[in-house]
Amino acid sequence: MARTPDHEPRISGGVARAEMAPRTKHRSSFGAIASAVMLSISLVGCGIGGVMLGEATTTEVVKHAHWSYAGKDGPDRWAELDPHWSACSNGRTQSPIDIAPAKLLQAEWLEELRFAYKGTKKLDVLNNGHTIQVTPERGNWLNYNKVWYELKQWHFHSPSEHTLVGMNTDMEVHFVHAADANRLAVIGVMLKLGPDNPILDQFWDSMPAEEGKKAEWSGGFSILDALPNDRTFYTYKGSLTTPPCSETVTWLVMKEPISVSKPQVEKFKALFKGNTNRPVQPLYGRVISESVPGGLKGGHGASSADAHGAAPAAGAKPAAAADAHGAAPAAAADAHGAAPAAAADAYGAAPAAPKPAGAADAHGAAPAAAPAAKH
Repeated sequence: MARTPDHEPRISGGVARAEMAPRTKHRSSFGAIASAVMLSISLVGCGIGGVMLGEATTTEVVKHAHWSYAGKDGPDRWAELDPHWSACSNGRTQSPIDIAPAKLLQAEWLEELRFAYKGTKKLDVLNNGHTIQVTPERGNWLNYNKVWYELKQWHFHSPSEHTLVGMNTDMEVHFVHAADANRLAVIGVMLKLGPDNPILDQFWDSMPAEEGKKAEWSGGFSILDALPNDRTFYTYKGSLTTPPCSETVTWLVMKEPISVSKPQVEKFKALFKGNTNRPVQPLYGRVISESVPGGLKGGHGASSADAHGAAPAAGAKPAAAADAHGAAPAAAADAHGAAPAAAADAYGAAPAAPKPAGAADAHGAAPAAAPAAKH
């Protein structure tokens, strides 16, 4: 049952600030694969299709296969490496995809993306062997289609995973958000070769060279500044872009790229000695919708905390579905709020049962005053 936040938004100068009262933190657990063993996931990697949610270690779970982006453990073989990864070959809504004008549906009815991101003073920067995953402090929220999703982490791919009219960009970053174990929203941002990116520069030197190593970056970091100024996007129903390829993702691919310099790209690629992108997947008749400038402002206005509800408060109880007011925080199980499940991928997502559809991501719902930001 969804719970509405116990605070009201404060609007000042056209900017909404969601002031949140703390709630008790809850832990949750799911049935394990085949044997109903209760699991608890501890994230140690990165996530969804671009910013991996993190590879997980589990208690009393069969060790999952090693996978890679090339060779005998590459994308064409993922489904053969582990029986729980069958969606990687059998799924009909897989990601990434090619985005081309002929495939697009202009959709004036699409809601704007509404952010309740706060500044963060600390970032955990992890080399999970497949990508660099960056985990911010908790309490950053995205509202889309009246559902609140919490930002779990972001990660990188080079070259990009999504293509634009068949062409990759130099990199792609994925901002992975979760409402619950079966509802992820991932914002994909293309990085195109150009001037040095000062946002990346803040933590780029903190990237660990060794797999499994994590560094802590401290300072003042604005997550919203890492997004393009133009907030229009392409959206479609898709999947994780790493095993188990769970089809639980609403993809929001920003139309405007951001810049990345050649030295920045080379520094990232040198860590993984090869490409870190899954090839594009068949569309199978799916519709790719394109938002328009000004879009539908959430039905009630453009502020990040309006009639759909302010960003969820700390420790708010997870719900199967957000109510009409958008008050549905993510499940919180471990110290990071990771929702338990059978096997987590590089996004930290994992099926809650043997079937490939279940996917839980990463670091859990958390409270805090979350100032709304520009759209």
